[in-house]
Amino acid sequence: MKNYYSRSGIVAALFLFALVSPQALNSQESDNSPRPRIGLALSGGGARGFAHIGTLKLLDSLNIPVDYIAGTSMGSVVGALYAVGYSGKEIEHLAHTIDWQEVFSDTPQRSDLPWVVKSETDRYLLSFPMEGITPSLPTGLIKGQKVFQMLSKLIYSYQNVSDFNQLPIPFNCVAVDIVTGNEVVLDHGSLALAIRASMSIPTIFTPVEWGDSLLVDGFVLNNLPVDVVKAMGADIVIAVNVGTPKKDREHLTSIISIMEQTLNLASFKREDEAIQAADIVITPDLQDFSTSSFDREEVNQIMMIGDRAALGKMDACVRVQNEFSLSRENLGASAFDIGNREVRLHGISIAGNTTLPFNFVYNLFDLKPGDFCTKDSIEACVENLNQTGYFKDVKYEIRPADDGNISLIINVKEKKKPKISGIQITGNENLPFTFIYNLLDIKPGMMFDTELIDKRITELYALGYFETIHYEIDPVSEEKIRLHFHIKEKPKRELNVGLRFNNRYKFVGLVSMHGSNVPFSGMRMHAELQFAGLIRFNIRASYPSRTLTLPVYPFIRFAYKDVTIDIYEQHGEQIATYPDRSTTFAGGLGFQIGNFFNLEVEYNREYMDIVPKVALRDASAFPTFKDRLNKIHSRAIFDLLDNRAFPSNGVYLLVDYEGSYTELGSDVPYYMIYATGSFYFSLTEQHVFRFFGFHGQGTKDRPVYKNFYKGGPDDFIGLDYMQMPGYKVSIFRFDYRFNLTDKLYMVAIGAIGKNEVDIDPDFPDPESVGKAVWARAAGLAIGINSPLGPLQITYGHGFNAMFQFPENRNYLFFTAGLNF
Repeated sequence: MKNYYSRSGIVAALFLFALVSPQALNSQESDNSPRPRIGLALSGGGARGFAHIGTLKLLDSLNIPVDYIAGTSMGSVVGALYAVGYSGKEIEHLAHTIDWQEVFSDTPQRSDLPWVVKSETDRYLLSFPMEGITPSLPTGLIKGQKVFQMLSKLIYSYQNVSDFNQLPIPFNCVAVDIVTGNEVVLDHGSLALAIRASMSIPTIFTPVEWGDSLLVDGFVLNNLPVDVVKAMGADIVIAVNVGTPKKDREHLTSIISIMEQTLNLASFKREDEAIQAADIVITPDLQDFSTSSFDREEVNQIMMIGDRAALGKMDACVRVQNEFSLSRENLGASAFDIGNREVRLHGISIAGNTTLPFNFVYNLFDLKPGDFCTKDSIEACVENLNQTGYFKDVKYEIRPADDGNISLIINVKEKKKPKISGIQITGNENLPFTFIYNLLDIKPGMMFDTELIDKRITELYALGYFETIHYEIDPVSEEKIRLHFHIKEKPKRELNVGLRFNNRYKFVGLVSMHGSNVPFSGMRMHAELQFAGLIRFNIRASYPSRTLTLPVYPFIRFAYKDVTIDIYEQHGEQIATYPDRSTTFAGGLGFQIGNFFNLEVEYNREYMDIVPKVALRDASAFPTFKDRLNKIHSRAIFDLLDNRAFPSNGVYLLVDYEGSYTELGSDVPYYMIYATGSFYFSLTEQHVFRFFGFHGQGTKDRPVYKNFYKGGPDDFIGLDYMQMPGYKVSIFRFDYRFNLTDKLYMVAIGAIGKNEVDIDPDFPDPESVGKAVWARAAGLAIGINSPLGPLQITYGHGFNAMFQFPENRNYLFFTAGLNF
């Protein structure tokens, strides 16, 4: 942090002199006169910040040098990339190619998740850390792990530049310390961490710990940091303002608009002052876009608007360029031409040396502070650096210093990858160093590889033990570096909440508690309650390896359920209801292969407690069941879906077997087995296809509570929920989903099904018993992929149906929320 009200007196004096005597600047004989320093102030604005790119491209095309950059929030992201050497076009390419929705999510790609973690994803609306047995609110919805990894990859060449004024373009970013309430200008430390702090929107991102400070987004106090870039030394400031404009009374009509205006009140006055202080102000017209408009199409539109706004200020930029003869010479973005003069070297800064220590590069450069030099002698030293073999490229930049002296910025791109000499891990409180070290699998003696390190961090983060993981590079010698990993562990316990709705069970709530390394190291506990429209309670303890990589693990579980099942007669009318109510105790072994296959085999005892509600005159077909079942149960799952809640690609297969044996002491012998699967593929982002299949069969004399009950929007849409019962059921279904936007979609559905029913002979219409009946159905759905999960209305039409149901039946289903 720095006092940003200080500035170079000599630059200010020379600039004032230039304003008084502009002809001196334009004279061909005044090569020694310094030009004014150009500063760029980039505001915060979330997704609206992509409009900054248009200004960067304009400055590149006009060859106007930029000497200083200050940014807030998204302006700090764009500004930092430009400061380390990305061109406006390159940043535009990144904006097009990066999946911003994915970056602003803490959940790793499903393909990276271990099986134990994958099975729990996409089921919950909210998660809360637990302090002991008490849930606590998180400090932000997004921890920012993926954001940090993205930033680290993009600017890794400057990870060991602790002074941001030594970047190719000096850079500062703005944050706010919520402990003291003060504005904080970040000009040193970890560049990636500083950017992450500057964009920590309160309640959205968790604050960033910075020494004793707790930093949040700088927009709270200074969204357009013109004063900061002036304090860095800028004489002419180009400001790009993409912040949310002040709303008038007519537009303050909702709780959202009032809340947004309230959050921005503190920065409006500073913003007005900044606009008055800037020389050129570019304000893109982004009224139709919010800070969260990160959809790909919206990002493209924002950048196009940014291009138009920048072009609208081209004349003003050209006037400044012509007045002061501004151009980017071959020396860099803010070149200062010393001509053929001999000048004194005041200081040397070295940038871009990610792995080579400063002293090593410094000693390779022949000139030292205090030496007299010329342009030719500087270029000779730079060429010598190029010839050492350590660098792909070396560039330099001359900047004026006090009393006619100069400073040199040497920007190097390294060629050789160094070796890792040591690993340091800090921040771990519960997990030992050796455990984390072995999981990282990065050892001294290995070659430094940013892609490998990023991959290992992703794998480590996917285990679910950590909130954040990032690393810093400490150069040791010309061939060695030390890696310093900073980690923050998750609480041992976590409370999860979910909610869903369908026509059959109405609202169903979900509360679950998950514990890792509880009550002892390696143990995973999971307790879950589904309630309201049905009751399901499960508690499970398993002991996989803490690395989640060993193929075999033991588990035990307890389950209770009370789920209403409906029975229909041959005309489709409901005639009975029974509670599928039972208590189960089980234990067994699990087997996993990679993160895509899991098999569990268990012995369980299930105690049935069923008292049907019957509307028939003869209730003997539906007796009370108090059976005690001793069974072998196994389940195998193959899961390669890209997303569980809203998949576009991948395969999901499940095979389930349940066998009840009198040899084990079971009251009722039977078996039932079923297999189900979905295959998704997409031709483009808009067109997604799904093939679904289900086949289940069991013994004919199994009890009625062990029937398969199908029907409804998830499988056979030509019948209502549970209207396709049987001991042998088959369904094939095809879906075509057309994504109208990133959120809105339509689905066309076709299905065929077959079932065989074997019920008590007293059941009405005994001629139907044991017959295989085919049915066909078609449907159409429209839905929104919302933060609450898919919200979908489905119309289903049955062309013919089970038993003697009338043909051409219509059904309308509404579902909402995540499946659990």
